[in-house]
Amino acid sequence: MIIVTHCMWLKTNIERFTLLINEDRCSKPLVACSIYLQMFHELLLALSGLSGDLFIPYPPAPENPVLFKIPPDFPFLHQAERTSLERLAILGFHYRAIVIFLDSNRGRNVSTTPRGSFVYAFCNAVNDALSDYKKLVIETEKKVLNKDDTGGFVSISHLTSVFAVYHIILPQLHNLVKEINANSAKYYGAGVLNLLVDRCNTGVPELREIMLKLVHACHRVMYQYVTSWMVYGNLQDIYREFFIKEMTVEQQQSQISTNLEEFSQTRWHQRFTIDESLIPKYIPISTAESILFVGRAIATVRYASKTHSHQNNRMLPRNLSAMHLEYLLKLSSNPIFNPLELENVVNTIRNNVAQWLWQVVLTGDKVIACLESFRNYFLLGQGDFALSLVEQFEKLANSRLNSTRASLIKEPELNSLLIRASVGTLAENDLTLEKFKFKLGNQIEQSNLQSINFDDIMIGTPLRFEYDINWPLDLFVTSEDLS
Repeated sequence: MIIVTHCMWLKTNIERFTLLINEDRCSKPLVACSIYLQMFHELLLALSGLSGDLFIPYPPAPENPVLFKIPPDFPFLHQAERTSLERLAILGFHYRAIVIFLDSNRGRNVSTTPRGSFVYAFCNAVNDALSDYKKLVIETEKKVLNKDDTGGFVSISHLTSVFAVYHIILPQLHNLVKEINANSAKYYGAGVLNLLVDRCNTGVPELREIMLKLVHACHRVMYQYVTSWMVYGNLQDIYREFFIKEMTVEQQQSQISTNLEEFSQTRWHQRFTIDESLIPKYIPISTAESILFVGRAIATVRYASKTHSHQNNRMLPRNLSAMHLEYLLKLSSNPIFNPLELENVVNTIRNNVAQWLWQVVLTGDKVIACLESFRNYFLLGQGDFALSLVEQFEKLANSRLNSTRASLIKEPELNSLLIRASVGTLAENDLTLEKFKFKLGNQIEQSNLQSINFDDIMIGTPLRFEYDINWPLDLFVTSEDLS
């Protein structure tokens, strides 16, 4: 029916244009060819995302257009022809909207800036997915212009058939980029992955294939972050979109200090942390914590080797790093992401790093000295010092009772009791005692004072006995664990 009506349209227009140019009937083929080429020229422009005289954006300005439409007053078109042409032209409108999004998020539009590596990789993958569509438009133009093979005639029904699959693909891609653009804060970093993984759950094979390619492109970005962190201990995240965060970046106004002495090994638990909002929802939190552990362990060892020359031999062996790199590169090359494979590889790398830390780093005399000091002071191994400290607290309490002026207890005053209590005991010459200190309770602990028996508090206020934990024991233990 479409072919018949199309031929009727050509026949009618041939007769009308013949009368207009006032020529004999032998000129009909030339006029028909001119009309035919002009119509397909406009259609190819529309399929390429460009409006013309035949296909214009609708609705017109100032409203936002939603499709390409043939003007109602355009003559010589049957309703069936109009419907078929507009259905083809709407593909070009979807294509144009997608291209505008790609240009604005890949830095081609000077008025906008890229929104991170994940979105950039997504845009490149979408552009690759559109390559077949662009090739099809070019091939269609060649068929129209090549008179040897088809006589220069390509029917509308044929175009409807060859472009049929893109009536499924292009609207879905358009809706995808529109949703990302409308919710840029939500779909930032790993949020893009969450959206794309959900869109892979479709029963249309052609659409699922494209969505899997988009997911794979974004996963390659994630693997780049994971590899840099787990293999080298480097956190190269200028867009702040990886779920491992370096807190000092915010504290130093987003400028990483190059002074290695400013790196606090005893605060590495606070230096690196996890932003759970940026973890893909299909990756368990335990896997993210393992990734954090491996990276910050390697980062701490690397910084320690630069600031302490005697620890240069304690770097992670190159063969072990190469093996971990091979594991991760193999994962990143898989076209379909498998969370279980990632979890297994991360656990393997963590076990290797933990075993190496135990064998090489945590077997030194410093660790033994730390454990010995814990026994002496936390577990009251030096009983004479503990008794002397109790006596000093009793003297402090009596002096406060006899004082006519009430004063607050300060931490320096409490820590001076440690020095006085050590006089005449085995702790007097113990240098590790300097790492122990008293710390007053915070406001929450102070507010809970009423629920605590007064007899359980030595001086009437909550105290914490802390140890200044340092390298290398701080790889596994925090100061809060020992308080």
